[in-house]
Amino acid sequence: MYVIEFFGYAGSGKSTITKNLLRDKKFELGEVYKFTSLIALIIYPLYLAKVIVFLLLAGRNRAFSKDALNWIFVSGALLWAKRKAKSSGRFVLFDQLTMQALRSLSKKFGSNTVEIFKRWHNYIEVPDVIFLVAAPRELVEERLYLRGGVVKRIDSSHYFRSMLGARRQIILANNYKGILTGTLDARVSPEENADFVGKLISENYS
Repeated sequence: MYVIEFFGYAGSGKSTITKNLLRDKKFELGEVYKFTSLIALIIYPLYLAKVIVFLLLAGRNRAFSKDALNWIFVSGALLWAKRKAKSSGRFVLFDQLTMQALRSLSKKFGSNTVEIFKRWHNYIEVPDVIFLVAAPRELVEERLYLRGGVVKRIDSSHYFRSMLGARRQIILANNYKGILTGTLDARVSPEENADFVGKLISENYS
């Protein structure tokens, strides 16, 4: 069927929403496996060529890096997942995939995600559906503390810029790719968010 990506700050609740959705048999979990990613890219060389051209043009002298290699694996995983979803008739869920990888890549290239997306969107493939899980900074800090037992203070101005950039990312994905995008409120329970996503997907892709 389709590939769905959840995107957001660590501790926003992406994994918990995904786990709740997986209780429904029409959803399955997607993973980034290097072996299957490379197989997918080898099977579809034109897709691989587009990925390489994007890295060379956007990155120039910084095209070869760990983040660039990660983008190759992420692109292959997305392609593999789309083929898998189509053949199985199920929805494949990713707890972060292209959006986070693109942000890391843009920093390595000395640019920002918005500029890269605007200029190179024809070379960038994204999932069929993207949900941004938005959470207040204080809630993220609390959840990260409960997760690791260490108080992790997040700079408020950095967090604001990060969330603003994330919102602009999904807007661009919608505008340039015509895909379904949405924002989930992390203050709402994961069960309620999962129910909302399930209903939205059923209404639009049944």
